Amino acid sequence: MPNVDLVAGQEWNASTPSLKSRNTMIGATVSMNVFAGGTDKARIRVARAKSIALELKIADKKQQIHHEVAHAWRQLDESRARNASEQEALKQSEESLRIKSLRFQQGLAKTSDLLDAQSQVDQTRLSSIRAGSDVTIAQAALLLATGSLHEGVVQ
Repeated sequence: MPNVDLVAGQEWNASTPSLKSRNTMIGATVSMNVFAGGTDKARIRVARAKSIALELKIADKKQQIHHEVAHAWRQLDESRARNASEQEALKQSEESLRIKSLRFQQGLAKTSDLLDAQSQVDQTRLSSIRAGSDVTIAQAALLLATGSLHEGVVQ
């Protein structure tokens, strides 16, 4: 774009002020960078390239966040399903222990069978606790991925 400058000046060429020795000047200058070796176009290209690079970085970050959130949802769904399965397995093993205890009291089962059933209940209970812990961890991972994890949520 051209630059336009206006200049106006007035001076007196005498030792005493009088209207006869007055000198007035008015001028205008127009300057324009006609050829700067392509630097203006190069600066514009660099700015466009930086803008495109930033847009690509933003799109990449959005895609990454989308994948993280989707992965966290899948983990939460899987951990909830596993937790439900482990809860059901715990109920079944406790029922098996109850039945074996009754059989043991009636003299129809060995002590080792009763101890095996108790061991199975303990292992199933441990798996159930781990599954519950996995659900909590998956919920925290989802909150972290969505940017909703803060101290209030944890407490």
